[in-house]
Amino acid sequence: MADEEKNELNAEELSAQPEAEKAEPEVQAETVTEEPVAEAVEPVADAEAVVEAVEAESVSAEPEETEPVAVEEPVAEAEKTVVAPAPAPAPEPAPAPEPKPAAKAKGVSLPVCIVAAVAALVIGLLIGHFVNFGGGSNLAGKTTLTEADLSAVVATYTADGKSTNITAREVLESAGSLDASKQADGTYTCPGASAILSYAQNAIVEREIENRGITVTDEEVAAYAEEQLGSSDYASIASTYGMQEDQIKSIMKTNAATKKLYDSIVGTEQASLPEAPTAPAEGAEETPTAEYGAYIVKLLGDEWDAEKGTWARQDGPFYAAMSDMSFKADSATYSQAETAYYVAYQQYSQVAGSQSGKWTEFINGLMSNATIQINTLMS
Repeated sequence: MADEEKNELNAEELSAQPEAEKAEPEVQAETVTEEPVAEAVEPVADAEAVVEAVEAESVSAEPEETEPVAVEEPVAEAEKTVVAPAPAPAPEPAPAPEPKPAAKAKGVSLPVCIVAAVAALVIGLLIGHFVNFGGGSNLAGKTTLTEADLSAVVATYTADGKSTNITAREVLESAGSLDASKQADGTYTCPGASAILSYAQNAIVEREIENRGITVTDEEVAAYAEEQLGSSDYASIASTYGMQEDQIKSIMKTNAATKKLYDSIVGTEQASLPEAPTAPAEGAEETPTAEYGAYIVKLLGDEWDAEKGTWARQDGPFYAAMSDMSFKADSATYSQAETAYYVAYQQYSQVAGSQSGKWTEFINGLMSNATIQINTLMS
């Protein structure tokens, strides 16, 4: 009897095996058919032309990297001013900066105050003790201001043990002309909390410039204006933006001094954004031309021996990415030029990103020791 029961159990085990074997493929099939979830990519917004021009002194936004042989155009920064190169990934090139403004309607604000010079670098910074309250000001409950209200205190900030009041007029004029804020009925738009906070942050940076004894000559201010706006004719610039000549000159002076402070913090090594090679006609990507050869050699710099027509050294990023490519100073393809461009952009990104980090750390240090009271929560 025991032998019969044993045989029956063995038979049941054998009959159960096929069912288990059939079940496995079904589980595998379910696993294979699972769909991956796509990752979202955040878009990067462009800044106004003039802001871009002034922001060039710093470094803002760092583009995403992709494979060095198939990357799109990098996202610009601050205006001239983003991600360490890797053998394969390369950042997305930024679109060419917009042309400097030739003419704007009178009364349009000129966003080239000091905030424009450091805005991209102080994003996310924190003023140590940020207190907002609606009371304590004769502007409570107001959304517009009369001429008499312009001298009213909208905030008080404290830095280095010294408290300073901020008036509505100062905030409005820091963003442009009073006319730009004046409405048809003769009243003015009340400055919002964010504008007031920006003004305080800029004032704290200006105080640091004074504390360090940083000054600029008239020649340096003019050179800065030429570099950023394409002109040092302050009267013409003021007319374009509906502002006063002295106001424009003061803005340029502050920005030029801020640039000196920036250089003293991050160093004077310049990060130069490379220009992308001109795309050829469709189907000619692999056709060698002298134009692409010259383009590549220019980017290679000291990694290339012009006299010998070969690599001068083998320890650089260009050699690592292009050593197996065959090209000459007068003969190279568009795809080879693209590879050189991606490497050059990565080098630019590395320097710019390092500078941005140093500057942001410095600015955050200044702001963390300051306090502010803002008398409005208007946006």
